[in-house]
Amino acid sequence: MNDIKIVIVEDDISALESLTELLKFDNFDVTPFDNPSIAMEFIRLNEPDIVISDIKMPDIDGLTLLERIKSFNNDTDVILMTAFGDVNNAVEAIKKGATNYILKPINYDELKNHIVKISEVKKLKNIVSTVHDKDIEIIAISNIMKKTLNLAREIAKTDSTVLIEGETGTGKELISRFIHKNSLRKEAPFLPVNCAALPKDLLESELFGFEKGSFTGATHSRRGKFLLADKGTIFLDEISEMDYEIQAKLLRVLEDGIVERLGSEKSYKTDIRIFAATNKNLEKLVKEGKFRKDLYFRLNVLKVELPCLKEREEDIKPLIDLFIKNFSKKYSKKILGIDEEALKILKQYEFPGNVRELKHIIERGIIISKNEFLTKDDIFISNFESDKFDNNGIVIPFGTSLKDAENKIIIETLKNNDFNKNRTAGILGISVRKIEMRFKEMGISLQELKYKFHKNGY
Repeated sequence: MNDIKIVIVEDDISALESLTELLKFDNFDVTPFDNPSIAMEFIRLNEPDIVISDIKMPDIDGLTLLERIKSFNNDTDVILMTAFGDVNNAVEAIKKGATNYILKPINYDELKNHIVKISEVKKLKNIVSTVHDKDIEIIAISNIMKKTLNLAREIAKTDSTVLIEGETGTGKELISRFIHKNSLRKEAPFLPVNCAALPKDLLESELFGFEKGSFTGATHSRRGKFLLADKGTIFLDEISEMDYEIQAKLLRVLEDGIVERLGSEKSYKTDIRIFAATNKNLEKLVKEGKFRKDLYFRLNVLKVELPCLKEREEDIKPLIDLFIKNFSKKYSKKILGIDEEALKILKQYEFPGNVRELKHIIERGIIISKNEFLTKDDIFISNFESDKFDNNGIVIPFGTSLKDAENKIIIETLKNNDFNKNRTAGILGISVRKIEMRFKEMGISLQELKYKFHKNGY
């Protein structure tokens, strides 16, 4: 079915049924109404892409309907129909925001051409929301993502601390960059720091900086990210993994803007905005004594909750189109799109790794594809490639220790995901650093394991 959503408002039942049948035959998603008042409520709640409405109707005429639609959703295109070729009506309709004005009896081919053109324009407008920076591309076709983006725009107008929550791979850093680029600090630095990727001492020196001689190897003084980002924004990813002692120092930065370098008694003043992101429940961690209560309340001034990909299914196809376009250019491939069978597989998939996982799936598909369109053979998802793996899943023998079981799960998940650490971390809900630490503990080289695996065959 065509992704474009159409509402028809026509009090002539015969004309309504005829037009509805023609559009549905061409696979358009159509909802017909013979009552403009009922149609108005449906349009307000569902925000269709196109409304096709008669002008002469009882209770609410087409021009009034047009005005009301534009008052709450300017993105809906309105095509008005009339049996009376009045130039003044046409001019008034266009002035009030109608996209097209057509005469009855309806020439269906002409109407269909209008719809196709509107659809193409919407695709170009909606495929990405690019904000100042060409690297920030956010898809927001679904209502839930549109609301999230609108909230982010409002938050950008403030200078408050922001807590961003969402599953792994939902785009927490991307939405942070979006807010920063729409804020008054947009000309100043945006510096991301992954709190889970660095051990405690290194994270502390990375954030606060250090003086020469403050520890072994400190051959020169260094300003930390808090000072380097002065007048700008710091993005603290996976804030839940931050050591308790560093949390106390972060609290002082939030409250007073005071930074003390390691090995120095001197205090420095900085003016930064802090965004913190987590895929964990901070309230639960506070109750367990693993996260400072005072810091949690200080961070949780404004909150953005990012939906998982399965909550925004309308964005899957546009995201795929975006990734195909980007990776085709990157790898100099001429991939025009994705076929229906492959798309169906992706729409049925749960995406535990969310948008990041979809991005990796499309990137791999672009690399290996020999066709103009991605097919199911280019889509690597373990759920749909069970013939490549043990049909019984990962077998854990009775008596295996919990740690050994976890190690086996990590290794098998890596194998199933072409040894992509980020994707594996997203699926398992752990950090990349934890995967690397486990391999270090096991005394196994990831590259060596990958080589042996591919040498022995899938």
